[in-house]
Amino acid sequence: DDGSLSGELSNSAEGDVALRLTATARGDGAFRIHIREKEPKRPRYSPAGVLPSDPLRRESTGAGGSTLSVEGSVASLRLGDRELRLWMHPEKFRAELWHRGEAAITVNEGNALRWEAMAGEPGGGGVAEEWAGHADSVPYGHCSVGLDIRLARSTHAYGLAERAPPLGLRDTKGPLTPPECLPDSVAPGAGARGEPYRLYNLDVFGYDTRLGFGYQPLYGCVPLLL
Repeated sequence: DDGSLSGELSNSAEGDVALRLTATARGDGAFRIHIREKEPKRPRYSPAGVLPSDPLRRESTGAGGSTLSVEGSVASLRLGDRELRLWMHPEKFRAELWHRGEAAITVNEGNALRWEAMAGEPGGGGVAEEWAGHADSVPYGHCSVGLDIRLARSTHAYGLAERAPPLGLRDTKGPLTPPECLPDSVAPGAGARGEPYRLYNLDVFGYDTRLGFGYQPLYGCVPLLL
């Protein structure tokens, strides 16, 4: 009745890291899924104000009119014509956002959730990695997070700034298409690269803006997807 539900996840693929999941129905009609480590050795950066309308205050009081139901391993949080369904299965967590009787967004359908926990002290998990000829020290070890999201009724995707390609994100599957082989006007999805959109915070010298290369990170990474 407070507009939220909580549970625990175990990421056995990455050293059995205990995770805490909280799903919240907000007063503005949006749903939020928040996953974090239950007992982190080193707290992760978590920015406040990532959602509009003072989300910290709105989420603490819950959303009026929301209903919670549990049937077997499926928990449902409903708000108006929208419903968030959570499958808390021992082998696989999955979440679906339903709108007007149809699944619009599915989270972790491919069971790709991965969570790397940082070391508590510098050097405890320290590694050095290299990419594209650049070396980077990682004193607290790797701390990446991976998750698959399916947008069932979407034909275009935008976001994952900052970088310099066209606004419409293109397919990342398939071999790299040389820029000289692509026309000046390329439809969204054309020109697959065989490389994912990588999220890094960095300052780039000599950024390559040629079509097919502008997918590289530019300054700050903003994992917003529309």
